[in-house]
Amino acid sequence: MVRPRTPLWLIAPLWGVAFVGCRDRPAGSNADGSGDGASFDVNASGDAITPLSLDFTATGCASFDLGASRCAGPAPLTVTFSPIGSPSVTQFLWDFGDGTATSKDRAPMHSYTLPGSFTVTLVGAGPSGSISRARSQFIAVAVAGVGQLCDVDAQCAAGLRCLCGSAVGCGGAFVRGLCTVDCADGTCNGGALCADLSPTDTSADPTAVPAPFQRALCVAACTDDAGCAPELRCRDLPAPAGNASAVPRGWVRGCFAAVPADVGAPCRTPDGILSDAACSGGQCADLGALGLCSAACTAAGAGCPGGSVCARFGDGHLRCLRTCTGAADCAADPLLACQPGADPVGALGFNLVVAGAGPTVCAPRSCLTPDDCQPAGTCSDGHCRAR
Repeated sequence: MVRPRTPLWLIAPLWGVAFVGCRDRPAGSNADGSGDGASFDVNASGDAITPLSLDFTATGCASFDLGASRCAGPAPLTVTFSPIGSPSVTQFLWDFGDGTATSKDRAPMHSYTLPGSFTVTLVGAGPSGSISRARSQFIAVAVAGVGQLCDVDAQCAAGLRCLCGSAVGCGGAFVRGLCTVDCADGTCNGGALCADLSPTDTSADPTAVPAPFQRALCVAACTDDAGCAPELRCRDLPAPAGNASAVPRGWVRGCFAAVPADVGAPCRTPDGILSDAACSGGQCADLGALGLCSAACTAAGAGCPGGSVCARFGDGHLRCLRTCTGAADCAADPLLACQPGADPVGALGFNLVVAGAGPTVCAPRSCLTPDDCQPAGTCSDGHCRAR
């Protein structure tokens, strides 16, 4: 008499064989339920001939502990699961252990949005029967520290909040939020740095409401973009100052979104307004066709972030200008060019406050006739300016 086959999703609590790496090993059900159910292929006489095997792995983990067989990473953690086992197992049911819906995909992608440890269970089935595999606390989702990405406050470590997350979206450069805390006293714990993105001049519009990120915040320290969470950049950010108008304020190197813009970036709004708030240095100079983000500096050359130097203009202003090596570095604005460090003619002429010849910088283009600045501007005192 032929034995009836096991129903598709009925799991027999039998001692069996689990697939680990490239070898089968005996495995039983543990007291915590993390063991393996097993099913056996049968021939026409009903005799068991081939044990089924089933296991799974995951990719996308920030780290994988082989000894504990644990996939770990900060919240939110998105991983892709893959089954390993008998070819005859062709149908799958995944339980991710976090209370979300199960999946029947062969290799599902799943996001764990909140911190915690989660047991993952896979049920496989095919013509030969069914088998299950459970891995206790296989997924370990850690809380996110300062500077790591987040969507909600619950993903961040104690004492931190999710700035520009889903609750209060900042739009623009903030695709995701980041975990941080205010640092009004200028200090941060755990090696983080305090960056003060507060507006430096509110006189133009005293009623303007600062963006949620325009304040003193703890950010992750970095030396380059590789040291930052995805979607963040390693940037020069203004350091806190005892006096908001103090010059120079100083700068720190930290991970943040692409706003406010760096020195040398355009800062004129679509309606033609020069926006100081758009610039990390708090200054939007009326230079070029698009405006130019700058920062206050001293006659001794102090106060400029990395990649920029202080220049004294013919109208008496001291401004930080971004250094350049060729025309392509300044090509985003048609009225700017990579200029030498000594060009004292007119109000838009300047001398760099550095010793020796100095570098070249993105500054108003030199001109002889109005045609040299067409169509975006006109020639004034030997330099191109916006109309």
